[in-house]
Amino acid sequence: MTDIRVPASLQNTWSQVASDKSIQANEYQQLLQAAAPTGKANEVDAAERQFLGQLRDHIEANGGRGAVRSGSAAGSVTFVDEQAPPVSRQEREWAQALEQKSQQGYMPNAQEQSVYQDILLRHQLQTVHELQKLQQAPQDHKKGG
Repeated sequence: MTDIRVPASLQNTWSQVASDKSIQANEYQQLLQAAAPTGKANEVDAAERQFLGQLRDHIEANGGRGAVRSGSAAGSVTFVDEQAPPVSRQEREWAQALEQKSQQGYMPNAQEQSVYQDILLRHQLQTVHELQKLQQAPQDHKKGG
């Protein structure tokens, strides 16, 4: 995952549409409207075009909805691959060890923080997907029974 700078011209709209840490196709349309208020392609500058293209690809790759988190730099965002591999036992243990060291006063460097955030986010996504499956199972059972 890499940080992508949100163009200054789209910061306000981005803050509104991504406040729930996800972005959907209709919210993407709001960003397009902010970039090109009259709908003309020449209103979209190169930075907006690049950002919107990457965002569109991310949404399409994740079934019409993309998970996002704040990037490490101010005004940036990280697109989260919801198809990312599950958190391994080794990653979980590393993250727990880092948490323990941090509680004892250790200050993780930027790379450790980034890896930790990636593990945490993937773990949260796993949990959400597992809960969704559990909630879906009774509905599927009712349909069949």
